Amino acid sequence: SSSYNNITDNNASLNTQYGIWLDSSSNNNLKNNNASSNSNVGIYVRISSSYNILTNNTATSNNNGIYLYQSSSYNTLTNNNASSNTNRGIYIQSSYNNLINNTASWNTDYGIWLSSSSSYNNLTKNTISNNNNGTYLESSNNNTIANNTISWNTDYGMYLNSSSNNTLTDNKASWNNNYGIILGSSSNYNNLTKNTASNNSNGILLYSSSNDNTIIN
Repeated sequence: SSSYNNITDNNASLNTQYGIWLDSSSNNNLKNNNASSNSNVGIYVRISSSYNILTNNTATSNNNGIYLYQSSSYNTLTNNNASSNTNRGIYIQSSYNNLINNTASWNTDYGIWLSSSSSYNNLTKNTISNNNNGTYLESSNNNTIANNTISWNTDYGMYLNSSSNNTLTDNKASWNNNYGIILGSSSNYNNLTKNTASNNSNGILLYSSSNDNTIIN
């Protein structure tokens, strides 16, 4: 483990695995780094790496841009650019964090993906556009998703899959090629308020035993 480091203004690119890797490391400050064109992950935060602050970093043209893995929680990601990656822009697995004002666009697969019980995350004012899929929640509950722009994605804007008790407020899920917002596979007790799902092929889809959701303007 390694803590209380300032990692600033570095170029960590063209590596065969990871650009910047925090392993069981907390309370670090990563700012203005370029972690691009790495074969695996641009910025990798894993195994209980918590209370780190990632600001103004660029993680582009990797397999995954920024990856928070296995109980790496209470991290704050602000104004990072995780775009043009082969797989996902920002990938959060079994962790809860704050994502504010990040850009996750032009990724081949997902803009932002929360998986494996990634709960109590706060996604606010992010731009998630021109990906194959915008924002995907898989078995992730009690998240707050607010004031995000999720547009021009090839398939859908937001998809909640087996994810419940989430709050979606003031998001713009427009101009996606297929669906604006999907609630599927037993996604229950979600609260959707003042969201815009316009100029998609389909606006809001509920299917496969998704019950007790509240969708209001």
